[in-house]
Formats: sequence, structure tokens, C-alpha cells
Amino acid sequence: MVNRYAPWRYFLLALVIVIGAVYAAPNLYGEDPALQISHRVNLIDESELNNIRSLLETEGIEHRSVELDGNNVLVRFDSEDAQLRAASRVRDLLQASDTRYGVALNLAPATPDWLTSLNALPMYLGLDLRGGVHFLMEVDMDAAIEKSMERAAGELRSFMREEKIRYKAVQANKTSISVRFTSQEDRDSARQKLEDEYRDFEFDAQEPGQRTGRCRAGDSAAGRLKGRGAVARRAGHRARQGNPRRHRDSGVSPRARQFR
Repeated sequence: MVNRYAPWRYFLLALVIVIGAVYAAPNLYGEDPALQISHRVNLIDESELNNIRSLLETEGIEHRSVELDGNNVLVRFDSEDAQLRAASRVRDLLQASDTRYGVALNLAPATPDWLTSLNALPMYLGLDLRGGVHFLMEVDMDAAIEKSMERAAGELRSFMREEKIRYKAVQANKTSISVRFTSQEDRDSARQKLEDEYRDFEFDAQEPGQRTGRCRAGDSAAGRLKGRGAVARRAGHRARQGNPRRHRDSGVSPRARQFR
């Protein structure tokens, strides 16, 4: 005997299947590589959207479309290569007039408008399903070197105070550290102790009668600092004169230094 159900049940089943297919369809269209342009202070409106569109067309930056997405501008591209090529150019062009612009890589849903009007949106995958997140970090080399010299100057002050070495001043700038002593004898005594404590420093006394020393960063290790992309600080322990105590490294900069 064939099982038979009421016609409205078949209709309800078909309706559920159709609605489910419609709201699952956005996942079939994938995503477009895009740039998300925002402003840290001002809200981006239609006039700003037209300015950005004109800028892209004037500079000949290939793109698929430019649209307003809430308070941001979304620039779509045909491929990830075009997205990456345009990212730095768009950032430079916008920040040349206003540094408060932000440009970020993004993936925009390629859902058709008729599905979006039905509030049919794709399912957004989490970072675990997308393969994680990638960060691109840039290092301000001038600031990193200046900070490392300031730390090294602070370590020199602490060491000389602990060793009761008399000095007048320790001054650091972007490329050197100047140390002034009260006398030439104090300078010579400080050099002996500093050479023993800071073995990766190079010390060179100035001419007799002068009481100023200078610790200057050399250029030979500049490439190593850039290649590392970060400033690393190392701390160790060493025994000195029979008493274990913490060894003061030369600071965070891998550059070679000269003490003059």
C-alpha cells in the first residue's frame, strides 16, 4: 500500500527546499579581492567616494568597481595580484593628502544585488577555516637605532654608578653616546672596566688632555639590523672577579659600536 500525505505537506516541503536553496546560493559566488578605505576621523560620504573614484581613474589603477560600504569605501579587483599592486599605490596617493586615511586588504562577497536585497548573505568563515591570519610589520629603523642607543646609554650610567666610576654626563643621540669624565684618570679607569664588562664594544681613548668619550654606532652591521626587522635584547650571566652577577649586554642594537 502506497503511503499518501496531504498535498499541503508536499507544498511545504518544496517551499522549504526553495527558500533554503536561495539563502545558500550566496556561498556559490565566492569573494572578490578588495581594498577597504577608511578615515580615522571623518565619515566617508558620496562626495568622498566620487573623489576616490576619480583618483583611481586618473592614476590608471585597474579595478572592477568602487562602492560605499557603510562608512568605508570598497574597491573591488579581478585578481589578488591586481589587489596587491594597487594597495601600496592607493595608500601613498591618499596619505599624501591626508595621513588619517587607512587602506586594508579585504575580501568582499560577490553576492548579486538581488540576493543581497533578500538579506541572503554568505556564511563567513572564521580564521581557523581561512588558514589563520597574516601580519605584515614594518620597523622604523631610525627610531629603533635611536632607542637602542638610549638603552645603551642607560646601561652605561647604571654600570658606572655600581662601579663608583665618577663621570659628569652621558648623552645619547641618534648615532653616538658621549660620556664626559671629571678627569683623564677617571676616563682611563672607566675604559678598563668597560672593556672588561662590554666585550662587544670597541673602545678608543681620545687625545691626552681631553676627558670626553664617545660611543658611536658603526655602519658595518646596519644590514643585519634591517634583515632582522626587529631589535633583540639579550641578557646573560657571567662571573666577574669571583662574584656572579648579571652581564650587561651592549644593548638592543646589533650594530658594532666604537667608544671614542
